Amino acid sequence: ERLLQELNRRNDLVLVDTQAAENLTTKVILELADLVVVNLLQEGEQIEDFWKHYAGLEKKAVFLLGRYQEDHVYNRTNVARMYKIAKERVWVMPEYPLLSFLYEQGKIPDFIGKNIWTSAGEKNYGLIRELRYAAETLRAWEKEGKLA
Repeated sequence: ERLLQELNRRNDLVLVDTQAAENLTTKVILELADLVVVNLLQEGEQIEDFWKHYAGLEKKAVFLLGRYQEDHVYNRTNVARMYKIAKERVWVMPEYPLLSFLYEQGKIPDFIGKNIWTSAGEKNYGLIRELRYAAETLRAWEKEGKLA
């Protein structure tokens, strides 16, 4: 706990990747966090597991649905409705097979840099649109003091 407090004092932004396991370290980190990004697949069991083990964090959480497919039962709209989450807090990372390869090669920053100005109708627009949405939402929340 003291380490996190010191990191917060010295830095504007501290990112911590925790285990999904329910242990004391994870719980302390999540309790102290201003924002919790919950990475989930579009699986009911995984979503239910979050509510079972981490109830109370939903007000400071965003739910990132990975390998996202709009026509899935657990799409953005349905997850927001079923779990009573504000839709702005349900983010998606579209199914994008090339992404794993780019990650393994350490080339995601290059990919984003080359595609950041992609427009509707272009090849990588869906992925870039969702990344922009997440970044713009975080920026707005920071300006509004929601991440203080």
